[in-house]
Amino acid sequence: MLKDIIDELLVLPISRPEVHQQWAKLYSHAKATGLAIQHNDVWIAATASVAGLRLISSDAAAFLPLRGTGWVDVDVIDAKTGALVP
Repeated sequence: MLKDIIDELLVLPISRPEVHQQWAKLYSHAKATGLAIQHNDVWIAATASVAGLRLISSDAAAFLPLRGTGWVDVDVIDAKTGALVP
């Protein structure tokens, strides 16, 4: 059963040079504009951006500041209700 679940997961390696380049650009942008985002969250955002995926998270503090920046498409959901955070 666990193997079936694992087989369904999408694995996105962060070892790709494009992810590193996007991480550096996004981190530099965040520092220059005062966005409050942690290193690991930048990795998540950079990986989603390079893969062309929408980032969906319940971590509003980390990812709401990225909305509208053009770096990555972000949807934040309320962890208690599952509703999209406006």
